[in-house]
Amino acid sequence: SKQEADRIFVAVLKALKYGLQKDRRFILVGFGTFMVKDVPAYSGRNPATGEKISIAASRRVLFRPGLELKNLLNDK
Repeated sequence: SKQEADRIFVAVLKALKYGLQKDRRFILVGFGTFMVKDVPAYSGRNPATGEKISIAASRRVLFRPGLELKNLLNDK
């Protein structure tokens, strides 16, 4: 049912958040892997003014698709 699908989806999102916070990685077998990457501070430019700005260090979530998903997208 729609309600059960909603509950399952919310549970998967909670597990994803917990996995990224604790282990910095969350794997959905056959779909792909979500992982946290530390990005060091760097300098960039304001596109409107061309002025140099410093961009603070941050963490980003990356996604690497699994083999089954890659094959599906590439019609294999």
